[in-house]
Amino acid sequence: MILQHHERLEKGVYRYLSVEDKLAEISRPDSLERLTARAALSQVFAGAGAAAFIWTAIPCRMEWRYGDAAYKVIALDAGHVCQGLFHRQARPGEGRFAGGS
Repeated sequence: MILQHHERLEKGVYRYLSVEDKLAEISRPDSLERLTARAALSQVFAGAGAAAFIWTAIPCRMEWRYGDAAYKVIALDAGHVCQGLFHRQARPGEGRFAGGS
């Protein structure tokens, strides 16, 4: 997760630790907005938001079961996770965007 503006946490890159149910700070780069946009394949608006959520996958953990279709299942799972976050964080007047980069 990339946080740009938050009332309690410092601007930076964080990782969610599911076992401990907490965020661990990874880094605090100086040009976070530019790096976020670059990670989103130069989509500048991605670096302008208050937060950006990034999902990653380790394909070999899916390939043993799904074979050549593993990449499709990974994309489908990421979409479901993103949709769940959208519904959880829905508040009137707040903007949200989901994009695959």
